[in-house]
Amino acid sequence: MQVSCLINCFCKFFQVSVVDGRSKIRFVPLQRLTVSYLLLSMHWLNTRTLATVDTMEQLHLVDVRTQEELEVLDLAEVRLVYGTSHFKGLATGGNVSRALVS
Repeated sequence: MQVSCLINCFCKFFQVSVVDGRSKIRFVPLQRLTVSYLLLSMHWLNTRTLATVDTMEQLHLVDVRTQEELEVLDLAEVRLVYGTSHFKGLATGGNVSRALVS
């Protein structure tokens, strides 16, 4: 999977296979998914559904085959935990509370 973000983010999904008995690796492009937000994280829920979290801490459930956004949930009430306040600042575009800055 390749992820790239400019104005829109896109993900490319590849099938990886070994050919000629381990001497070559082949990458076959399968699909490209474009979203209108900056990705923070993504996880497969099943073979068809992808859960993504954007930098505004919103969870997006996406059907990969139809590229339809099934649901969007605001995770602000969940209070996600980041490794450090510095990481959260980088991940969310600098949106760190003054209480966390040290």
